Amino acid sequence: MEYNSNIYVTISHNACETLGLGTDHRTSNDGSICIVEYPSMESIPQEVQDVLIEALTHQQALEMVETAEWTSELPY
Repeated sequence: MEYNSNIYVTISHNACETLGLGTDHRTSNDGSICIVEYPSMESIPQEVQDVLIEALTHQQALEMVETAEWTSELPY
């Protein structure tokens, strides 16, 4: 499978709301962590970098959302 080269960052849901990042991204089943996608590390705003938990490749993000904590689907 071919993976894209985007960067996925995990941040707390509270930080996501505070920064106004919207709802068009995955959130953990318990609602505490969001995954937000960016085209590159350089495109991640400093305010997001300041609160990010982890930066992931596309493959790493896919593997993470397959776990029991992330089985919910992207909102439509």
